[in-house]
Amino acid sequence: MSTHPISRSRAGVTLIETMVALMILAIGLSAVFGAMLAAKKTNDKATSRALAFQEIQAQIETHQFIPFRSIILNFKGTAFDVKGLKPPSNRSSVGTVSRLSNPNPYDATLSPNPNAFNSSETKLPLRFRCEWDEGEGPMSVEVVYVVTYRGI
Repeated sequence: MSTHPISRSRAGVTLIETMVALMILAIGLSAVFGAMLAAKKTNDKATSRALAFQEIQAQIETHQFIPFRSIILNFKGTAFDVKGLKPPSNRSSVGTVSRLSNPNPYDATLSPNPNAFNSSETKLPLRFRCEWDEGEGPMSVEVVYVVTYRGI
């Protein structure tokens, strides 16, 4: 049996050193988990926006087949839902389609006037809007699509 004292280089890690190392590890892991949580929230918002834009695109394609004169004379607007999105508490559906009056009063080519068919081209802007509750607050996207009638 040796009676020599154990030198510092051969001694093990002390309890304080272990605790400091674990504290540094915990701080690093909490930063990583915080970044992962922020990335998940961002991804969820992007997914919701993609769903909304995808449904708006489908609605635009559906409205392209409605006769122009019918849109001009009879269209009162429609509502639609988007699977995976929750409507705000004050609404029954996520999406709406509505006619816009001339959004740019200086653009004489945009005319919701049903008697304007004698011109060579008539344009009617439609607003496609989705509003949903994201948990942290309301979210929305909006697309204005201009339906064009070209006289023959």
